[in-house]
Amino acid sequence: WTLSFQVAETSLHVPAGTFTRITGGSHVPLQDLPMLPALGSWQVLFAIQLCTASAASAASKQWTAWHHSEELGPPSPDNGWERLKRSNSFQSFDWENATEPNGYRFYHPDATHYTLGNLSTAEERVEVWHPYSESQADGAVGAAFRGALYNLYKDNLTTFHINLTNPSWPAIAQAEICRNGKSCPNVMLIGTSQLPGRHASLNVQSLDSFLEQHVAKTLQRLEDDFPAGALYDYNFQGVWLGIPFMADTRLLRFNKTTLQNMGSELPPPYGMNPREWTWTKLADLACNISRRHGNGTGLNMVSDWDEDFKLAMLMAQDAGNVLTQTDHRYPEEHFCALNTKSFRRVVDEFWKRIFQEQCVSAPDGSGYWASGPAFDEVLRGMPVRKRAAMEISKYSNGDKGQHPLGFFFTTGISRTFATGQCQEGPEVDLVAGSEVQEELGDSKSCSVLREKEGNHSVSSCEELLLDLDGDTFAYNASSGECLLLACNEPWKLRLLKKSAAKETMQLHSTLCSEILYANAPGKYSFAAGAGLMMPKPATAFICKGEDMAECRFYAAQNETCHGRCRAEGLDCDGGSSHVSHVFLEEEVCSGTISSGTGAMCACISPEMAREQRRQSEAWRIMMELADPKKPWILQANMKKDAILPPPVSSILESPPFTSERWHPARLALRQGMPSQYPNKPLAEFSRIKHEKPLRVALVRAIYGNMSTEQAINDGCAILDQALAPCNRKNWQDDPRCTNPVDGLQGCPGGTFLAQCAVAPGADSCKECDAGRFQPDRNINASCEKCPPGRFYPESGGVMCQLCDDGFEAPSPFGCTKCQSGWTSKGGQRCERCPAGTFENNNTCSSCPRGTHSEAGSPDARFCEMRNIVILYSVLLVVFSTALMLVVPIALGRSIPVQDIYMEDGCVVVKTVGPHRIMAWSPVKIKVMLWGTGHSELDSRCRPFGARVRHREEFWLLDEDGYFLDTAMHASMGSVRVCCPYTVFCTVPGHLPVGMLLPALVGATGFIIWELRASYIDKDLLWGTLLSLGLSLVTATALHSYLWFSSFQLTPIAQRHQRFRQRLRQLHPKPQPCSRGPDRAIAAGKLWDLFDCYQDFIRHRTMHYVAANILLPLTEPEQLSYAEIVGPSTVQWFVSHFWGMAFKDFISSLCKHAEGEYYFNWRSVAFWVCSFSNNQWNVRQELGNGDPFRSSFYLALCSPSCKGTAMILDEAAMPLTRSWCLFEVLQTCYLTGERDDFEGLLLCTPTGVLQHGGAGVDAAVGLAKRLSELSLEDATAAQAEDKAMIDDCVQSLCGGFPVVDKFVRDSIKEVLLKVRSSLEGEFEQLVEALDRLPTSRSCLPAIVMSSLSFARSCSIAGPPSSELEGDVGSQRQGSLEVPRPLRRLQDDLVQDTAKGHVLGHALCPHDAVSGAEPLGNTRSQREKGPVTQSRIASPS
Repeated sequence: WTLSFQVAETSLHVPAGTFTRITGGSHVPLQDLPMLPALGSWQVLFAIQLCTASAASAASKQWTAWHHSEELGPPSPDNGWERLKRSNSFQSFDWENATEPNGYRFYHPDATHYTLGNLSTAEERVEVWHPYSESQADGAVGAAFRGALYNLYKDNLTTFHINLTNPSWPAIAQAEICRNGKSCPNVMLIGTSQLPGRHASLNVQSLDSFLEQHVAKTLQRLEDDFPAGALYDYNFQGVWLGIPFMADTRLLRFNKTTLQNMGSELPPPYGMNPREWTWTKLADLACNISRRHGNGTGLNMVSDWDEDFKLAMLMAQDAGNVLTQTDHRYPEEHFCALNTKSFRRVVDEFWKRIFQEQCVSAPDGSGYWASGPAFDEVLRGMPVRKRAAMEISKYSNGDKGQHPLGFFFTTGISRTFATGQCQEGPEVDLVAGSEVQEELGDSKSCSVLREKEGNHSVSSCEELLLDLDGDTFAYNASSGECLLLACNEPWKLRLLKKSAAKETMQLHSTLCSEILYANAPGKYSFAAGAGLMMPKPATAFICKGEDMAECRFYAAQNETCHGRCRAEGLDCDGGSSHVSHVFLEEEVCSGTISSGTGAMCACISPEMAREQRRQSEAWRIMMELADPKKPWILQANMKKDAILPPPVSSILESPPFTSERWHPARLALRQGMPSQYPNKPLAEFSRIKHEKPLRVALVRAIYGNMSTEQAINDGCAILDQALAPCNRKNWQDDPRCTNPVDGLQGCPGGTFLAQCAVAPGADSCKECDAGRFQPDRNINASCEKCPPGRFYPESGGVMCQLCDDGFEAPSPFGCTKCQSGWTSKGGQRCERCPAGTFENNNTCSSCPRGTHSEAGSPDARFCEMRNIVILYSVLLVVFSTALMLVVPIALGRSIPVQDIYMEDGCVVVKTVGPHRIMAWSPVKIKVMLWGTGHSELDSRCRPFGARVRHREEFWLLDEDGYFLDTAMHASMGSVRVCCPYTVFCTVPGHLPVGMLLPALVGATGFIIWELRASYIDKDLLWGTLLSLGLSLVTATALHSYLWFSSFQLTPIAQRHQRFRQRLRQLHPKPQPCSRGPDRAIAAGKLWDLFDCYQDFIRHRTMHYVAANILLPLTEPEQLSYAEIVGPSTVQWFVSHFWGMAFKDFISSLCKHAEGEYYFNWRSVAFWVCSFSNNQWNVRQELGNGDPFRSSFYLALCSPSCKGTAMILDEAAMPLTRSWCLFEVLQTCYLTGERDDFEGLLLCTPTGVLQHGGAGVDAAVGLAKRLSELSLEDATAAQAEDKAMIDDCVQSLCGGFPVVDKFVRDSIKEVLLKVRSSLEGEFEQLVEALDRLPTSRSCLPAIVMSSLSFARSCSIAGPPSSELEGDVGSQRQGSLEVPRPLRRLQDDLVQDTAKGHVLGHALCPHDAVSGAEPLGNTRSQREKGPVTQSRIASPS
């Protein structure tokens, strides 16, 4: 006490309304204490004492209850806390202690607010408001809030102090918040009819940015889970202001027994047609019940607050009426719209009737409204005292009274009279005794929710049943045991059979209750609710005097930003971008910290930082409460006395709410209609509900001595008074002219009150237009216009401004810059500069000596000869562009190669487009080639010589100037003329670069010098040069693009592109496979490749094919060609010589395949090294130096390999190569080891020699060559390869002689088969000639003349099918032509046809049309198109 007294009385300066923490000594606002008003300095002593006591109680991690400023203590029955009767069905959490009470399952009936956390240590305050009372009826709402907040902040109670307040429904709508030092809650639970008033006062924070962040974080729109009515209740003018949390509707219950005994048809959905179910029909049934069972028994209603208003408005809307309407002349002014003929009929046929015939009563059986002086005042007084209509409200919950006999309205699915005892009879049997659980366990219908428990009453069993969302319970009256069940459908109760037992149990079910729920009469039902709202401060946070973008600071490191912000007394926040650009109104943004590109920091005021944290915590709380995956929103709606599903679509459309029991509630929520609909939500609606004009109209119409029309007029007068506009003549004293935004009279400066506005407000106070101003608060209908010479360029002007020098104000909307050549001082009118001067920075400067200008010259350029300057500028652009085009040629620009081929024994290079080499060059031309795929062309250390043959062709020369005669072939790569030969040897047009380049350089330099001397304003010169530079950069970029594109437009590159596209269609996803036998390639795929590229291949070898075709095709995937097109399992191993013509190679394989499979030759699989090996990993394919691990060996020794097919030419070149010798050696091994191995087959373009497919001359010539050839003389590119293979041969028993004998035996077998085949054909021809009749026509001369030719050589070409031969024989009558002859005929016919025999399925190109093949000589072009040599298809 002494210390406290010293703090209060000594010279320490303690601000008024604060207290001092003894430990820290800092001043803390008293408003931070829970629910304490601001105190004066003489009350600080009491504040310190109270703070010390509060800190001690708040130190625990449990909720503390308060009654205003009186602490009620933590959860404990000793402190007056009570357990919620339905808390046993709450979801459990691991932070609960089963032996201790907590604020989640307990409540205090006298509490006005609850706190959590230690105020003395907390850094942040969190405050939440909700209006539901602390009682057993509505306590589940507060319990859900306390559970959610504890679950959210339980681990941060040293940092956060939480205050959960229940300020009542009127305070939620009308209490001042977030201004004048009043509390600003993080979250408020507010009714849908109260939200418009808060919105009009600018107390509601928009949630759009938070919803957008939610979408970005979760990829789900939170609004999609809102019910349909939320768009009207919580979205104003496209802005979301709240999140639905509590549902509210009205349900109509009735006693079906009463109606059935009267013989009346049940209302829908149980019997009556919904179209016949009207409010008049309800009145008829209610009055019939009252006449039979007593007055007031037909219809029970409550008049609490505005229940009569809600029902009356629901009837009015059903009759097509609205609460208010507007005049098109004054769209902002609303007035009553209820005094219509249709609504008067509603009052007469329903309200007056049920009261006059005594068909209605309160649920307790008494009168509907409370009688007394207030009722007499409402009935007779005019004007009616504002609280009089409210004082006659009567709230009486009749659900706990007498069992109802008629109809009655409820606010949800009531817990009383929810079940009824199921009587034994045709519908349901009684369930007996101790075996009922076993009986139900075997049932396929009902499920057990809870085992049997004792000591229960029927009402407690019913309560437990509803908490568990069940519908049936079995009750033993003697022991108090009840078994809770879920059956869901009435017919399922019939499955419960009566069983023998000792004690009988009664069956109670909602399905057996005589109290049912009917659809609301008419088309609609009432719907409202409450939602989560985020309040916002009344002060707007803006950035004053600077552009928004300039209010952000960027720094390479956060430390830089923090240091600058701290120097200015501001906080630095680097995380939240949605508030990082705002400042307090009195602060001005400063400059940029640095131009780094690191993390973004924003300097914000302490107030804005605090507001940002408050909003962030508010959104966390709202997401915690509204999360459908958590129990809070479900328990808040379902654990009250009146049960309703929560306003969440995903929950409403899922079990148990899809069952029949919930149908009336779901229907009411789906077709619910707010009382204001379809009018725009009124900010005055909360005031209207308190003054109750519609209740006044109903009381006077029912009990007053006046007409219905007059009574409704009296109610409308009260409604119009509540909506009346403010008095503009006496606005400073009229309370209706109070601006809800700031609580002051009228509109602030810079705004005016719209002509049609009712009162000042956020929407009615309009900003002054540009060119107008309003200096003070006012109620004027317009703003004043700026005087002449002054302006205001934006809206909301408070004072007009003067123009700067060089500007004038021709209108009040803004300043206009004086046009060029005109000047102005002090905001006066602009004047023209006289002749001989020019405008320079708002002054008239004289032109240089010797120059002249006209009056109003805008700059110094008008003092010069302008025509010559323009001419020089144009010439500068032209010459500079030409110079940029010539420079690449002078530097030796690469040109793509189209083809390199041999003609007349010389190497010819053909380029894509002109090569620009001079034919009459004074010096020797030197060129370099690369990328051709030919080792001798790419690997030369010295350049080649060149001699022009054509504008696109030139010969290659050696170092001595002689024509190159080495066979070189390529169809790719590039060529360039070596520097400095380009200066003398290249021509862009008709002049050498050496002459054109100096001329362009000199002309460009001269023009720049002249421009420099001509321009007086050097800034204009640099502007021209900058434009010129940009144009040159653009030209360079375009030139480079076209140059690179030319490499993609070569004929073979285009063919590669088309062929790869087709391959991707046939085999879209090539996959690597193991080396060896699984990488064979089908003969048809080899033929397709040759068919597509044969106009490129022509007579070229495998060296050309591998470098120019296979490598480009396999480069993207880095696989073998067989893997690209789809590999097969090897059937034949191919041994061949790369120097052999590729067309002969293909022809040999196809002939072999035809002999193997005549009709399915395309599927024969060959292992060919160039196609089956991965050319991008040759070392691995060769076994890394070990031939027995190479792919060759693996494929040849595969069990699927039938034999070796050696492709031979006339010189038998494969037998001169060491690797082929290795393959022959392995073939020799396999022939002796495997019976199914066919050995070595010798293949030629005319056929397989062992099969008799070759002519006599070819077989004999080859035999002669082999007889002279020794395999020991075979060579290899690498000496170590030859030595290794020779060692392998020597290791064989017998060595080289054995291998030579193996090969000679093979050719010997060939000669024997050729002789046998030739003798057989001669015998067939002789027999055929003998059978020819002499009277028939002779064979065609062309056939007879070809017989000798057919004997000597095999003519390539596809044989005709046997079917075609038979048809030909029948056409010739009795003449039977032998097969060899028929084949000869077919070949001759096909030889006369033009184009290729095969179709071009894989690669369509112009070879079929007879176009000139690439690389034709000039002599051939002069003679005309050259017919291509045809490689016959074996198809």
